[in-house]
Amino acid sequence: MQNQIFRNYIEQMKKRNASCIEEHYSNIGYFLRFLKKNGIPTLDSLPREIIKNYEKHLESRFLLKEIKKSTAYKKLQKLKNFINYLYSINLVGYKYDIPQKFKGNKITRDNEYVTNEDRLRFIETIVISNHRNMQRDLPITLIFVDIGCRPIEVCNIKISDVNITESTLTLYCLKSGQRVLKIDKFVMKHIAIYLEYRKNLPAETDHLFLLETGNPLNTKAIGAQINAYNKLAFGQSRFSAKSLRHTFITNALNDHNDIKQVAESAGHKHLVSTLHYFYRSIETLLENTLPYNPVEGIDQIQ
Repeated sequence: MQNQIFRNYIEQMKKRNASCIEEHYSNIGYFLRFLKKNGIPTLDSLPREIIKNYEKHLESRFLLKEIKKSTAYKKLQKLKNFINYLYSINLVGYKYDIPQKFKGNKITRDNEYVTNEDRLRFIETIVISNHRNMQRDLPITLIFVDIGCRPIEVCNIKISDVNITESTLTLYCLKSGQRVLKIDKFVMKHIAIYLEYRKNLPAETDHLFLLETGNPLNTKAIGAQINAYNKLAFGQSRFSAKSLRHTFITNALNDHNDIKQVAESAGHKHLVSTLHYFYRSIETLLENTLPYNPVEGIDQIQ
């Protein structure tokens, strides 16, 4: 049935005098092989999730430099035509549009990096600032630097998620689910100091980090906190909590940690998210120092 639908689609393209029939044939054929490989036997009620997985597959191939950006976009153009055809014959209940990130000059992904010098200067600024929230702001910053988690995960930490004896934090957010991470004992020391300080606050919740009102800390407040200390340290806003996360991941990969372990630590559900940092790191090395590509020839090593 899948093959017949495909043939009917090609015939309709011919009747419309569509250009480059061969491109429709090869690119939709590629998509159908992707479906088969992923155990999707029929085009009837094709789930949106498989389309998202196909996008991630193409994005991964682009980041691995197996295909060009224009190739990924062309495949999605043909997919759009095909899915909209399936919609017209009532096989799927949705139309498809290509995500914006595939439409520009490159698949856009941030990869901000904060130098070790800037991180140290930032932390020193918090310590000497004598700000009324310093006891809270210091451990939060140390957590970002040490384990590279998301701001929302810091906001979600509850007192019961802190294991001082084991020096671990349990993190949670909808995007990544739950994971337990080992943290540096120096970082845990400052979390413990904050826990003592917190006893004197008007806490309205069991969340670890609080606003001055006693309510749980939120991502907006973290952004304002990072921005304020940036201006104290550098006279301008140089980086965000997100930048510290990106820096952690990049450094973890540059230090030759296993990429799957880095992905698990960062809370990446899809390895392509971590691969992005890996290949951006290689590009940075090539641009700044190395006269050759350190990845070339790996597949030839016995």
